[in-house]
Amino acid sequence: MSATRKEQRAKKQEFARLQNEVFNLKCTLDELYSRFDMVTDSVQVDACIYEMNAVMARYDYALKCLKAFDMS
Repeated sequence: MSATRKEQRAKKQEFARLQNEVFNLKCTLDELYSRFDMVTDSVQVDACIYEMNAVMARYDYALKCLKAFDMS
């Protein structure tokens, strides 16, 4: 395989990895929002909020990387 084809293949794999990461983080956020709606204890509410903020930061960064990804 030529170097160019290897680079293109590596880029496609990286793009697919980023897409998968964004999808997984979105699913995690959806689960956290559902759990947040069900908790009643103030400590659990705080824990959910903390975890949602952490996952949201990772999601925002992964989405930013995906949008900035150059396939050319």
